[in-house]
Amino acid sequence: MTPSSGSMHIRKGAGDALWFLGELYEIKVDGSARGGPTVVQVTVPPGPVLGAPPHVHDSDEVATVLEGTLRFHFGDQTEDAGPGSVLHFPKGTPEWFENTTKQAAKLLIVYGGGRIASFFKEVGEPAKTRTLPPPMAGQPDLEKLGKIAKKYGLEIRAPPQ
Repeated sequence: MTPSSGSMHIRKGAGDALWFLGELYEIKVDGSARGGPTVVQVTVPPGPVLGAPPHVHDSDEVATVLEGTLRFHFGDQTEDAGPGSVLHFPKGTPEWFENTTKQAAKLLIVYGGGRIASFFKEVGEPAKTRTLPPPMAGQPDLEKLGKIAKKYGLEIRAPPQ
């Protein structure tokens, strides 16, 4: 069998590293460049901290928890997920996660569409190191973030009160 010319091996520490919403996003596979899925590893600081705000994608998403525990909210459900847990969010599912523990968490996310990598690159800050960024000062501008997100098929919603 001949391997596909699009095959890749992404080594540890490779890929674009961005600081976004107080988290470390490492883009392992940029689907916008390849016309396929996007793969991102996210490191979430200890909580209580809101990870990605409530949002809806125009493609499927699969999240695998690698380390720690995260609380996922999707549709009308809430689930605490630890290492090895896999969550699938079909296109159009309202979802978000938070770290409610005192330990950092890490997850690997596969997005069905490639445009999300371009979104992260536009709104994120190039990481100075592959570590968590300094704590955020204040709250993110969700209105501004929402306007940018629309360009990439993403809808940002207001966080719960």
